Amino acid sequence: MKTKFTLLAVMIMAFFFTNAQQVPNNSFETWTAPGYAPDGWVTLEQLFNGFISGFAFKDTVNFIDGNASIKLVSDSTSLDPTQGVIAGIVSLGSAHTVANVPVYTGIPFPYRPDTIIFDYQYRTPVYDTARMVIEFTTNHVPGLGFSLLLDTTDADPLSWGEVTYPLGADYLNASIPDTLFLQFYSSITPNHGLKKGSTLHVDNVRFGYAATGVNDVKALNEIKVYPNPASDVLNVVSAKDISGSNMQIFDVTGNLVSMRELKGFFNNVNIINLANGNYVYKITNTQNEILGQNKFTVVK
Repeated sequence: MKTKFTLLAVMIMAFFFTNAQQVPNNSFETWTAPGYAPDGWVTLEQLFNGFISGFAFKDTVNFIDGNASIKLVSDSTSLDPTQGVIAGIVSLGSAHTVANVPVYTGIPFPYRPDTIIFDYQYRTPVYDTARMVIEFTTNHVPGLGFSLLLDTTDADPLSWGEVTYPLGADYLNASIPDTLFLQFYSSITPNHGLKKGSTLHVDNVRFGYAATGVNDVKALNEIKVYPNPASDVLNVVSAKDISGSNMQIFDVTGNLVSMRELKGFFNNVNIINLANGNYVYKITNTQNEILGQNKFTVVK
C-alpha cells in the first residue's frame, strides 16, 4: 500500500509542480467583474479604471483552448485623441502609472523554462506587426528579454497558428529568475505606424521544461480529456495520432483500476465500472513518455 500511495503522490505532485511553473489564467478564461482584464493580467481598460475601452475583450466565440481567448485591438480613444492609434495590450501581473505612463510589475516566477508556446490569430486591415514581449529578471537584473514579432505575412487571418519558441539561447546567465514579465500587443511602437483595426487573438500561453525533466507542456496541451466530472465515458482527443499509447487510471490509493490502448485521434474510454470518486489518468506513448496527466471525478 505504501508503494502504491507513493506512486500516486508523485503523480499528483508532478501535476501540481508542472502547473505551478505555468502562466496563470493562460487561456484568459476568468475575468472577474467589472471585466476590464483577465484575472492575473492587466489591460489598458483596467489600468485606467474603464475610462478608456475598446482595446481588450474576452472572446468566447473565437478561441482555441478552454472557453475563451483574449482579443486585442489597435484603436484610437476619445479620451486623448492626440495619442492617435493605440495598441491593445495585455500584461501579466499588475501595473500602475507614472505621469500617465504605464509601469508593469510582472509576477513572481522562480523558474527557468526552456520554451514558450502560444496560439494566436492576427488580422489587420493593411500590413501591420504584433508582438510578444517576455523578460525574466533576478533582483531586477535582466536574465532574459526579447520581443517576438508577428507580421501580417506570418499569419493566416482565417485560422489560428501556434508559436513554439525555444528560450535556452536567450538566457544571459545561469541565474534562476525571480520575476516574469510577459506582454502581448496588437501593434508595435508608434514609429512603425500602428494601424487602426489590427486585431490579435491570443490563447493557451504556456511554457515547456523539456531540459529539466518536467513533462513537455506542449504535449500535455495537445491532448484533451473530457468531461470532468464524468459518469460513463471519457473522451480523449489528440491533435496528433497517438496510436499505441496507453491510458492508465488510478484510484486515490494508487491502485491501477483501468488501462486502455488508444488509437488514432479520438477515443472513447469506458469508465462505467468505476465507482463515484476521484481518480488520476496518465497517458503514455510507446516510449513511455507522459503525454497527459490529470485528475478527474466520477459522478453517477
